[in-house]
Amino acid sequence: MLLPVLTEVPIRWLMFERDRSLERAVIAAVTRQYWSANGMSPAPFREAVTVYTATRAIHHLLEGSNFQVIRLFGGVIPFPLRSVLLSPAVADPRPRVWQFDELPAGREAARLIRGLQTLERYVGWPTMAQALAATRANGTVDAKSFGETLAAVRGTDVAELAEACFRSDATFDYAIESVQSAPVGNGLYESSLSLRRNGSASFAVGSDEDQESSMLILMRFADGTELRDWFDGALPATTLIYTARSPVVYAAIDPDMMLLLDANRSNNTFASESPIRPLAIQLALHWMAWLQQTMLAYSALV
Repeated sequence: MLLPVLTEVPIRWLMFERDRSLERAVIAAVTRQYWSANGMSPAPFREAVTVYTATRAIHHLLEGSNFQVIRLFGGVIPFPLRSVLLSPAVADPRPRVWQFDELPAGREAARLIRGLQTLERYVGWPTMAQALAATRANGTVDAKSFGETLAAVRGTDVAELAEACFRSDATFDYAIESVQSAPVGNGLYESSLSLRRNGSASFAVGSDEDQESSMLILMRFADGTELRDWFDGALPATTLIYTARSPVVYAAIDPDMMLLLDANRSNNTFASESPIRPLAIQLALHWMAWLQQTMLAYSALV
């Protein structure tokens, strides 16, 4: 900050030991001042950058892989609980920052935050940090200029990918249409995977030499062997054929969740057998919710 400023943050009247809510609120408020311009209400992209960088700072400076939250039992009795936060911070696609918690999913800023998280997974945090610093130095905080700055910092053309990540009308959706395996003799199987891009946006290949800039697919064969391969995300349809000693029993597009903007992740996977029935999952979730409330009640009364 070039000039001395006063940061005012609200705090609770009751503070628990090791409660970092004040520090989180200060980081969030300072981050908002850092990205604000002339006291004007932030544009959607500026707000998204503010929330995204505040999350990153809180995770790096305070929380690591855990953070403390306050739960209220019966709406009256507060409990400080240690909750698990996926690490790194971008592993959780929900735009969660304590001072701005939670952005509605329908807001434009929420989409932009997921776009920033996707780009970080693609280019890496060091490159992302340099692009953010250069954007702040330039003084123009908008989606187009940030995409151009990110491309200049990385040295490869990622401006089109950034534009697709930030456009509200761009839809990412990759799907596995079918997986077929058949014996071809000599104890070998030929497996054919049909993949389709249903959305209007594409996670395109940057260059022929950089395979990992395209979409990743993970395959698991019946003998337990795993194979990772890449396909061109710009094509509307792709067919991959493999010959192996076992058929493909499982396949997943983007198994590492790099593309957090995928509209429907349920069609990203294929499994020859469903290991868990949907009814069993529903019953297990009901039991976990009951157990959580029971443990809170026990902690309050014992």
